[in-house]
Amino acid sequence: MFSYLGTADSEAKKEMKAAIARRNEIQRLLKQLETLEKQVNADKSQNKRKPRQRALTTMVMELMAKFEQLQTEILNVKLELEKYQKLVNL
Repeated sequence: MFSYLGTADSEAKKEMKAAIARRNEIQRLLKQLETLEKQVNADKSQNKRKPRQRALTTMVMELMAKFEQLQTEILNVKLELEKYQKLVNL
C-alpha cells in the first residue's frame, strides 16, 4: 500500500503512517464519545423524575381538615333547619 511512496525510510511514507495512525485514533475516540453520549442519554431518560406522590401524613391531615369543615357545615345546616322549623311551627 505504501510502496508507491518510496523506501521504508522515506519521509512521505513516515508521514502517511502517522496520518493513518491519527485517523484510526480519531475514529476510536469518536466511537468512544458516541458510546458515552448514548450512555448519558439513556441514564437521563431513566432518571426523569416521576410525579411525586404526596406523603400519606399530608393526605390524612388534609382529609381530617376537610372532615372537620364538613362537620361544621352540617352543624350549620342543622341549626338553620331548626330555625326554619321553629318559624314554620309558629
